[in-house]
Amino acid sequence: MGLALTCLARASYAWLDATEKQCEERYGNPSPQQPTLGSDKTLFYRKDEMRVTADFVKDKCLRISYGTPSWTTQGEIDIFFKANGGYSVWTHFKGGGGGDYVRSDGLAKAKVEMGLGGGVTFTAYAWEKAHAQAIQDVEAAKQEAEKERLKKLEHDF
Repeated sequence: MGLALTCLARASYAWLDATEKQCEERYGNPSPQQPTLGSDKTLFYRKDEMRVTADFVKDKCLRISYGTPSWTTQGEIDIFFKANGGYSVWTHFKGGGGGDYVRSDGLAKAKVEMGLGGGVTFTAYAWEKAHAQAIQDVEAAKQEAEKERLKKLEHDF
């Protein structure tokens, strides 16, 4: 029973790693967006006045952004960090700016943007890996297309 409660508690915090269904249960019906490079799906939610954008890879939320309608408060930031920390602690990223944080389990980082319309973006390192691979794939496709274009040009002229 203790293990089940531990797993349940962890799942209730881990909105990085949440499924699309879990996000819909928490934030409501989403609006599909153009997928962010590296994501299988990007969904936009509006919960009360907050804007929530979630990027999914293999049905797991690996990047999530919370945007506030006005000045972002420390209380809002604390809530967002608690929702995405699980049992981990967030600390300032060594060498990063004042708004850069890393989770103590080493699986994610966060960026805080204060001010009007600010918020917090949480990114799992697994999403960064998928994003970097997608950039490489796009570049490789461009290079291949250019090779084909030059072959055709050479043939035609």
